[in-house]
Amino acid sequence: MMFNIMNTETGEIINSFDDGATAGRFVSERNAAFAGAGMTVRYRIVRQNAAVVSDEWKAREMARFANGTYKTVPWFNEDWNNQDHYCHVANSDSEKIAYTATNADGAADKQTRTRPGRYLEQHYGDVLSQDQIREWCARFTLENNKPVLLFATGSDGIEQVYLNGPNSCMSKTLDWYESPVHPVRTYGTDDWAIAYMRNPDGEISARAMVAPERKVYSRIYGDYSRIRALLEEEGYSCGNDTDDWDGLRLLRIEAGNGFVAPYFDAPMCNVRDDGKHLVVDCDGELECHETTGLTNEGCCCARCEDRCRETYTVGNEEWCEYCYESYSSYCSGCSSYYDSDDIVGTDRHDNAYCSECACDMSICDCCGHLHEDTVETLENETYCVNCTADELEMTACETWARNPANCDCEVCTTQGELEV
Repeated sequence: MMFNIMNTETGEIINSFDDGATAGRFVSERNAAFAGAGMTVRYRIVRQNAAVVSDEWKAREMARFANGTYKTVPWFNEDWNNQDHYCHVANSDSEKIAYTATNADGAADKQTRTRPGRYLEQHYGDVLSQDQIREWCARFTLENNKPVLLFATGSDGIEQVYLNGPNSCMSKTLDWYESPVHPVRTYGTDDWAIAYMRNPDGEISARAMVAPERKVYSRIYGDYSRIRALLEEEGYSCGNDTDDWDGLRLLRIEAGNGFVAPYFDAPMCNVRDDGKHLVVDCDGELECHETTGLTNEGCCCARCEDRCRETYTVGNEEWCEYCYESYSSYCSGCSSYYDSDDIVGTDRHDNAYCSECACDMSICDCCGHLHEDTVETLENETYCVNCTADELEMTACETWARNPANCDCEVCTTQGELEV
């Protein structure tokens, strides 16, 4: 009798022994080593003289789907799914799946139980991305252990969800911030709510700020796939445009020279003060991009006069990113940016220069580039050294000209008569 060592995941026979004791030690040592290294592969002993396994068990497994004994998993009909696994929701634990790992297990009516994510990673990690695996796990949970989508409103409720849910810059305790009250308390108007869900242990596993009347949600923290599916099932969509949020009110709580405000996730950015509330407004004068719990006066572009989060120095002015990238040019002489209209020109290497750096340079009337070494022609034009050599000739009076015959000075006239 032979004792074969089989990889339980692939069914591959990787070794054989003449006696069971040696085979047992081999399997025990290898499995312990794999477990210690955090690996999932496992070995088992298969006797070689075991009866030949037929495929009759497959009909039994299919019948269990038909009679309701087995419940299919969401990916059951996908092309990449191994149908011979007969993967189904575990009857004894709806948070897990069960499947037939090998032909021998099928004949023995033995199913392996594991978590959906682990199963998908082990068997389909080469065809599914991590995001896809999370999506399938979320669908599995919604179909079999659907969590409840919860909502909290008012300053107290919203603050408690933040403090007891997923970590973020706005989930710290009050002593973390410079504001006199927790910044998320400003969401306590009728315009806002916070959506959240709990895991089986009761812990808040995901949250997102929402505008219930508009049915939009902001950035999700925590268990993204599951709460997103719950929100969209309730008719919510992701608020990707500023119009989705503009006009929503926050509580107006003064602090120092500004106001208490939370950090805004995009596309929300600014607010304006209407005297009663802070109102979300992408063109508002107050920024909500600080993690201090306070507003910050936004910057204003000197060129277009729009408000912006960040400015760039152009000449002696502060410009927004768009104007900076669209209408400024870099001076290679002083290593500064200027309005493109204030750039005198470029040299033959396309390096631009401002008026101050180009004060000792002249623009060649032939090639149009700036040069330090130029000559004046008979025609009162300026030529650079390169164009002079290529385009001009020297007159008898030692003046550069496009046509030396045009010089009517005494020297050139006399030289012409002598040549004639």
